[in-house]
Amino acid sequence: MIMGAENRFFARFLVAGTILVQIRLQGGVKTIKGELLDLSFKGGGFCSKEQLKKEDNIIFLLLNNELGVRLRGEAKIVSVQKILRKGTELFRYGMEFRKLDSEALQDIVLNLQKDIKRGSGGPGVK
Repeated sequence: MIMGAENRFFARFLVAGTILVQIRLQGGVKTIKGELLDLSFKGGGFCSKEQLKKEDNIIFLLLNNELGVRLRGEAKIVSVQKILRKGTELFRYGMEFRKLDSEALQDIVLNLQKDIKRGSGGPGVK
């Protein structure tokens, strides 16, 4: 499915949750906490106060207790935008999955699709 002017091939599902991101730096590993915004079959979006760079390779853990989502993997940062949210300057990131349990992600996305079709008031689609 192609979505809007952004030429997306997969629907993005609005999903709240926490994301923990690890990035390797010269002095070791840095862990960043962020807020999960959306998921698709190929990637997702999140925001954080911490700054990352486009092309950074990260290891992540996505958590959403309401949906029982717990997903680990590796990704690449493909977009970075400064945003203002509730008066706070944040960075909005787009990530492209590189390595993850694709069966677990497929189960998560299929369940999100079913929730939307049932009109359960669950996460929306972008």
